[in-house]
Amino acid sequence: MRSLLRPLVSLLSFVTYVQCVTLFVYPGNLDETASADNNQVYKVGDSINVKWRTDVTSLSLGVSQILANGSELVYMLDYNTTDRSSHWVADFTARNGFQEDAMDGADCVFWFQLFKQEDVKGEDPVAISQMFNVTLRTDNDDMSDGADSGGLSAGAGAGIAVGAMAGALLLAGLVFFFWKRSRNGKDAAAYQQTTENYVDQQPIQHQQVAYPQSYQLSSSPASQATAKPELSSEARVHEAP
Repeated sequence: MRSLLRPLVSLLSFVTYVQCVTLFVYPGNLDETASADNNQVYKVGDSINVKWRTDVTSLSLGVSQILANGSELVYMLDYNTTDRSSHWVADFTARNGFQEDAMDGADCVFWFQLFKQEDVKGEDPVAISQMFNVTLRTDNDDMSDGADSGGLSAGAGAGIAVGAMAGALLLAGLVFFFWKRSRNGKDAAAYQQTTENYVDQQPIQHQQVAYPQSYQLSSSPASQATAKPELSSEARVHEAP
């Protein structure tokens, strides 16, 4: 559908170039490389400003809707105006005859045109502006789409959050288990080492048992020997009778 726009744009761009004394300032003059997919987009009810410059005293301003077959519907906004600016409130009414389904559900495509004052039917434009789109989507449609995509995103985000929390709890449990196990092993080893050190540091005490003297004598072999009477150190002299 929109492939038919390129030949039309090229032809009208040439016309505008030849009559370059009249130019659109905003939107800018038509460019043959323009694509409808890159157009400025407006909504129904938006006020669209338009400005131009010319060396002609007065001109007529019209807005045209481009149809899918390459033809156009022209609606005259101002006749023989000496102004250099105007505006159009985007709408689809019986008065202007614009078609809401001109692009089979896609955004509708428009442009502004300037005509000489004698061209009351708007058949031979002296200047053509860049194209712009008018969408039929409303704010409610945008909010509905945003809510749907936002709901999916929120659901996905909640699932990710729950999964991450479960993973974090599992990891924390494993870390605590191994930490507890490691600490118990260290405590047992430290207790054993402390016990061994305590035993090594204690002096060995030897008990001395005092036995009775009688038990000591009886147990000694020397004590069992018979005491012999000692001889007197003085010699006894026996005289003969």
